[in-house]
Amino acid sequence: MSSKHIACITFSLLLPFPTALDFSYLFIVWNVGQGAWSTLIDNNYCIHVDMGGEFYQVVKMAQRYCVSKKNVLLLTHLDRDHRNFIPNMQKRIALCLFEKTTYPLDKRITLTNCNQSHLPWIKRVFTSHFKVQNEGHAFLLFNTFLITGDLPAVLENKISGSLDKIRFLLVGHHGSKTSSSLSLLHRLTNLESAIVSARKHKYGHPHFITQKKFRDLNVPLVDTETYGTLVFDISSYYTQWAVKEERP
Repeated sequence: MSSKHIACITFSLLLPFPTALDFSYLFIVWNVGQGAWSTLIDNNYCIHVDMGGEFYQVVKMAQRYCVSKKNVLLLTHLDRDHRNFIPNMQKRIALCLFEKTTYPLDKRITLTNCNQSHLPWIKRVFTSHFKVQNEGHAFLLFNTFLITGDLPAVLENKISGSLDKIRFLLVGHHGSKTSSSLSLLHRLTNLESAIVSARKHKYGHPHFITQKKFRDLNVPLVDTETYGTLVFDISSYYTQWAVKEERP
């Protein structure tokens, strides 16, 4: 493992919460290589969006954060690089599904459904039935983080509701040129940063066309390949994010 470093940037950012919070929330984008796994953590819950990638060392890190909490899993879709850590992780923590999928999961995965009523900060803004590769769900967390999985541009355009409070976008399909349509990006009028979970040197993501879109919009791209695991400390008044280099 290479040497570790931490760099912090603080935004003056008012989040759209109805009341002030007594404590901070963490939102973590894990450095999984080519794949997708992010986790929202509060005093009681770890809310995981997807759980897959290349670097299995991340599983132990997530266990340290979440072993004593209730763990809920949201799946944007069922590609292997979005779910292949689940069997390993469910041996370490109690894990349940946010909602039942009608598409069969890996036979090693046996998850029960969660009680959704205690998770008001999660909003599903697009859904399909997994009939076509890369179809699935898009989720909005805290009206601040938009996660679109691998949705292609034609489905991104069907994401519902107002997106003008979104500050952070987890870039679709690891930065592929088939996602991150300009029609979607133009709806994100207050976007602070775009986050890419991918490996440029191995897979060519994010694609240069995608990079140009964000550059033309003056939105910085932050990728886990360069900076490692990204940790966002969220309060009712600001968001601070730290870059923590975690490499195999």
